[in-house]
Amino acid sequence: MKRTSLLCAALFLAAFSVYLRTLNPVFAADDSPETTASCVTLGIQHPPGYPLDTLVGHLFSWVPCGNPGFRLNAMAALWGSLTLVLLFLALRGVLLRAAPGGTGHGAGGLAGLSALGGTLLLAFSRTFWSQCLSSKGGIYTLQAALLGLLVLCLLGWESGLAPRLARPQSSRLRAFRSPWFLALALAFGLGLSNHWETQVFFLPSTLIFGFLLLRRVSVDPRLPSGGGLARPLWMAGLLFAAGLSLYLYLPLRSALDPVMDWGHPAGWAQLKWVLFRQEYTDMEVGFVKALMAAAVGRGAWADAWRQWGTVAAQGRRVLWHLVTDLGPLTWALSLAGLAWLWRSGRRAWAAFMASLAGFFVLALVFYFHLKSEMIWILDVFLIPAYFAQAFCAGAGLMALGLLAARGAAPRRRSAALLLVGALGAGLAAFNFGGNFGRVDERGQFWAYDYGLDFMDSMKRGALCLAEGDFNVMPVYYLQRVEGRRPDLDHLTDIFLSLPWGVDQAKLRHPDARLTLNPLAYPPSGPLFTAAVGQILAANRGKRPLYCSMFHDVLKQFYPQGEAFLTPSGLASEYFAPDTPAQWRRALGLMKALRARHWSADIDEVNPSTQFMLSNYTTAYLNLANWLRGLGKKAPADAGPYYRLAIQAAPIQSRPQAWTYWGIYLCDQGKPLEGLKAFQTAIAIHPIFEAYSDMAGVCNSLKRYPDAIQAARQAIALSPRSPEPYNNLAIAQYYTGRRAEAVATLEQAQALAPENAQVAANLKALRGH
Repeated sequence: MKRTSLLCAALFLAAFSVYLRTLNPVFAADDSPETTASCVTLGIQHPPGYPLDTLVGHLFSWVPCGNPGFRLNAMAALWGSLTLVLLFLALRGVLLRAAPGGTGHGAGGLAGLSALGGTLLLAFSRTFWSQCLSSKGGIYTLQAALLGLLVLCLLGWESGLAPRLARPQSSRLRAFRSPWFLALALAFGLGLSNHWETQVFFLPSTLIFGFLLLRRVSVDPRLPSGGGLARPLWMAGLLFAAGLSLYLYLPLRSALDPVMDWGHPAGWAQLKWVLFRQEYTDMEVGFVKALMAAAVGRGAWADAWRQWGTVAAQGRRVLWHLVTDLGPLTWALSLAGLAWLWRSGRRAWAAFMASLAGFFVLALVFYFHLKSEMIWILDVFLIPAYFAQAFCAGAGLMALGLLAARGAAPRRRSAALLLVGALGAGLAAFNFGGNFGRVDERGQFWAYDYGLDFMDSMKRGALCLAEGDFNVMPVYYLQRVEGRRPDLDHLTDIFLSLPWGVDQAKLRHPDARLTLNPLAYPPSGPLFTAAVGQILAANRGKRPLYCSMFHDVLKQFYPQGEAFLTPSGLASEYFAPDTPAQWRRALGLMKALRARHWSADIDEVNPSTQFMLSNYTTAYLNLANWLRGLGKKAPADAGPYYRLAIQAAPIQSRPQAWTYWGIYLCDQGKPLEGLKAFQTAIAIHPIFEAYSDMAGVCNSLKRYPDAIQAARQAIALSPRSPEPYNNLAIAQYYTGRRAEAVATLEQAQALAPENAQVAANLKALRGH
């Protein structure tokens, strides 16, 4: 027992040291600034609110070590390290019970080494490790720790039930008389109060485990019952309710109007809105919803089939991660371990782990309905499946060791221990070496600097309508934790589409002069348009007005404001510069950006960070395009800013940067150089814009076969865009295929009847 305790302490300290060594210094480019700010201020995070994480995080925010962001990041590392200890203890216990002869013939040492090997595979896997480094990841590592506690409770329950399995019982209800079962109920309730979307998928596996365990109980109804058989069940219900009761934090805290109050769940209607994540229904259950609608006659089967491509893409990503995140050899070990657990009589454990991984895979593949560029958000939800995979891999190491140690010879037992230890350590070292550089966030102030740059892009006393996590979350932290830029009214514009959001804006930003009654307008578009219109009309000429570069909702529901937008660093201002000082400020902002981290390894960072960094590319491109559009009136040449965009671009935005550079070169009378720029963009990643513009340049150079090929590639990438059809028709006409050109333009006109250029070209061709 003492040796096990020392090993657990060593495992915890080793993992915690590594995680601290690679910890993000403030916050990562995800929801971490919002999570940290909510914990520090006792606010309410985005749906479903995460009350357990918020309350525990508030306690951690008082730890006298580093800045608040670092403290909450360290909490994530703590939960991750605790997960490993719980996994090790549970796995070792199961392996000992599964080993023939118990702890005899060196099985104890073999079980310990196998459990340690499986645990380390999880410890240094890319996804799990990365989530141990940020406060947002702390929600998932806390959930993983609760999963570890649940598994340990199941082991304790099974071990305590062993004597009862040896003789008949008057009722299976006697099996619930265990403190481990009560602890299991409490852990389950706590898990639901942290991240219920994950916790609910633990339930089927737990029920399967309980069914397989209880069916082993032999029942003899002739035996005296002894009374009070139902008492453990209602006690478990009370403990479960106690864990779940943390959700009361949401309405109670919201009623006090905290500075962060996402959804304002003070009443039942808004509490339900937050709990069931109704804000995100558009990106969830897309395929399932379409399938059910078709089944009941409210939709077409073709609609469900069109969404199958999304399901397939999600499935490919999930399966790829299951094979590669812990290593391909781990996958083979996991399957071997699963088979060994089943054959050794630990069928409840084999069924639990297989169903746990299976339910998460099916849920992630079929439940979400994500755009291709957003599929990466699935990765973190696979952590429970990785937990099951690491558990089974440890069992696989145990099976391999027992195979090598056949017989009682000390030499064979030593060789088996050496084999298992070397293989487990080798696989863990491989993961460690391969992932260290990818997950290390020690010097990553990228998200923090982005928030500062975004705020500095706006004048004193400004009002900003911001949208997009990268333009919203960092400001939450910088304003509400560090107290920066109190002069700035920073409104999350998408909230203005809902009555609670309008009410919150009126309460938190009285200087925005928003006075309308949100109940007088239909929610969503009409309410948003009315609210934004009133804010801009009431403040224009009285204070600087801005929006974030990413403003899709604003563009959709308030398009009339687009004509007044001018690039301003990482933001856009509702005015056009008309004095030399204003011109100098607009251009000088780009030189003041904290883009000091660009390096060769920028492509190795996670997708979320790359998306954030791509905003710098967009800022340079916006300014360059704006200057190019001004023509001779421009105060500076656009060329240097296009080059800066290429230098700053991560892999995700590099093709766009090269494409715009090619357009600029063509405008400068350098079509051959522009063509090379388009080819460079396509070599990085084929995108529609590069092919479409390449087709136009090839037509201008009279390279019509190349134009036809480029136009067809563009059409394949975006079949509903009219531009490549127009270029294709031009190339077809000049290669003597007039009938094909007419057909192509007719197809383009059907897609975009309002396109004047297509209509003019079609009329001209028909005239000939």
